[in-house]
Amino acid sequence: MKNKQKFIGKLLFIVGVIITFFTFLRPNKNIVR
Repeated sequence: MKNKQKFIGKLLFIVGVIITFFTFLRPNKNIVR
């Protein structure tokens, strides 16, 4: 159970980082164009 919770926490953290990374990149791409 503990390992599963740790894995889910890591997965959520990675997903959050990817979402923030994409939302940060999108406006920059628009500004460059």
